[in-house]
Amino acid sequence: MCSVLGDQIVIDVFGASEWNYTESIETNGQIFLSNVGPIYLNGLTLKEAQTKIKTRLAGVYVELSGAAPSTFLQVSIGKIRNISINIVGEVNVPGTYTINALSTVFNALYAAGGPTFMGTLRDIKVYRQSKQIVTKNYI
Repeated sequence: MCSVLGDQIVIDVFGASEWNYTESIETNGQIFLSNVGPIYLNGLTLKEAQTKIKTRLAGVYVELSGAAPSTFLQVSIGKIRNISINIVGEVNVPGTYTINALSTVFNALYAAGGPTFMGTLRDIKVYRQSKQIVTKNYI
């Protein structure tokens, strides 16, 4: 997921029309674009966010749609928020780590120095708010 609360979204409109938007995802999970209004993006992938933004901007930039568009859109992440995670178990350096929100379970395991001699890359459990949300196996 790219569209997470606090992330900064950069929208470039180029071609026949040109404009640049830089907006942060607000606490309600949306961005607000002038002449367009609010667009709810929380939890969407970058591709899903781009599709949703393009659909909304097509009302302002008619050149974005049609059989031969002359205006194009690119959506990217400008600033990614950091999250704090706790790593416990058979890792070399268990503890609390600050990583960016796009990091994977494998990135987090790497930050903790990897598994110990007794540890394994199998059956890695991820918890959020005391509830298990996924189990990963990297072998």
